[in-house]
Amino acid sequence: MEDRLDLVLKELKKIFNQIDEKFEQIDKRFEQIDKRFEQIDKRLNQIDNRLNQIDNRLNQIDNRFEQIDKHLNQIDNRLNSFAMEMNAL
Repeated sequence: MEDRLDLVLKELKKIFNQIDEKFEQIDKRFEQIDKRFEQIDKRLNQIDNRLNQIDNRLNQIDNRFEQIDKHLNQIDNRLNSFAMEMNAL
């Protein structure tokens, strides 16, 4: 009976060792996955920063177009004034 019990205990120990090995493999895989998520997170932050830079640049361009539009309106008003003066003569 003791021999039988020893065999069962050895078998159980073997099974538990296999389970432990599987858990170690799973832990290693999760570490790899965590590292990959960190890389993805860094990349997304870089993309977010770049998009913010682009957004700022587009705002600058938009402001510049507004300035150009105001300047063109001033020129148009001057030309209209000049045309009215010419017509008056």
